[in-house]
Amino acid sequence: MKVLVMSDTHGYLTNAMKAIEKNPDVEMIIHLGDYCRDVADLEQLYPDKKFEYVYGNSDFGVGTVEVEKTLEIEGRRVFFDSWSQIFGKVGSGAYYCQGRVRKCAYCTLWSYTYSVD
Repeated sequence: MKVLVMSDTHGYLTNAMKAIEKNPDVEMIIHLGDYCRDVADLEQLYPDKKFEYVYGNSDFGVGTVEVEKTLEIEGRRVFFDSWSQIFGKVGSGAYYCQGRVRKCAYCTLWSYTYSVD
């Protein structure tokens, strides 16, 4: 299965649409937040694609959207989020381990990162 990963669309769907149209054989699209509500519009434009998404740091009032998610894709576990506080506190190496060890993931994905004092 071919998976397309995107994030930070912030209400501007043009680049997301270009990426999807350049990859017509993509079956699943993972949106790593900011603005996960854009997924509703993309789902209507591309009803043949499966969408998975998480809450980003700019996503407010989006209901019960998860901050992190673990999926099984073709027998491989994939862990993802967009703005892990764990990442901010301990750095990318530990975040990678968080996904690999705690979630037993084959792959970890994240987009927004920041430093915490």
